[in-house]
Amino acid sequence: MKCEPRGHGRKRGGVTALCLVLMALWAGPMTAHAGVYKCVDHDGRVSFQETTCDGMAPGNETAARLDNAWPASGKHIFWEAKSPASGKIYLLGSLHFGAPWIYPLPAVIGDALATADALVVEADLSRTPPADLAARLQAAGTYADGPGLKGALEPTEWEALSNVSRTFGLPVALVERQKPWLASLTLTSAVLQELGYSAAYGVDMHVMHEAAPRIPIVELESAAYQFDLLSGMEPKDQVAMLMQTLHEIDDAGRHFGDMLDVWLNGNVEKLDRVMFEAFDRMVRGDVIYRRLILERNDRMTDAIARLAREHRVIFVVVGAGHLVGENGIVERLKSAGYYVEQL
Repeated sequence: MKCEPRGHGRKRGGVTALCLVLMALWAGPMTAHAGVYKCVDHDGRVSFQETTCDGMAPGNETAARLDNAWPASGKHIFWEAKSPASGKIYLLGSLHFGAPWIYPLPAVIGDALATADALVVEADLSRTPPADLAARLQAAGTYADGPGLKGALEPTEWEALSNVSRTFGLPVALVERQKPWLASLTLTSAVLQELGYSAAYGVDMHVMHEAAPRIPIVELESAAYQFDLLSGMEPKDQVAMLMQTLHEIDDAGRHFGDMLDVWLNGNVEKLDRVMFEAFDRMVRGDVIYRRLILERNDRMTDAIARLAREHRVIFVVVGAGHLVGENGIVERLKSAGYYVEQL
């Protein structure tokens, strides 16, 4: 069931935008490289999980597979930045969901990581015990009392959310206690996992797995900061984000597949266009964009420049949406005097 965003006609962008910028929190307290299995039960129903099929007939490792994941040549969502006043910076744009077949990353990325003396990420969830992380998420993302999410939505919106939740096997009682921002992330995660993608194969998770324990991992933000960022959004902005996710849920596979193709081919201009159109079409998209992108880009750029002065080579991996466009980190570093080249 589709649900029209409040105040707009048929628009697109929610799931795509979330996958580009939101964020290390997708992963939760996961093991970096658990297996992803496509399983088929005796009635022919397909499911995707990170444990073995336990008696179910094994299928393909993922439902969404490209024949040739990485082009034989070309550039990537990856840059090198240099300045006489600081160390070298490598910048890799991450997708927070992935699949086994996008690895290994191209040699130019792996070789750069091997030269780094620090890895810089949005948030390193391994620093927080899983129980503490779950408690913080519950405090920031759920209603302690009152009518819950049902009370924050119009009756037709709640009906649409309930139907979609059941479709993806999410208990309605669980979703009802979630604030709109967390319900939006929960739905997006459920959809992508059904399509065969996993946060355990997200690019940031993969790079952290490859780098540790050889080099230190430095956070630009933190889990607590990101929880506060989302929970601090105005309720109407949270609802707008949730409604956009509901609205495009049926086409999530196509949208994510298109975005993944753009990412694999290193098409910076098209990735920027995806970002712009996603937020431009979202109800209150300008406000959400400013909070989730612009304000964070300012802080992250300053932190990256500071860390580059303290290290010989840093390797930065953040959501790809933070790097592209005139307000992205790449352009901000250029304005700060860095020579930046896409690799």
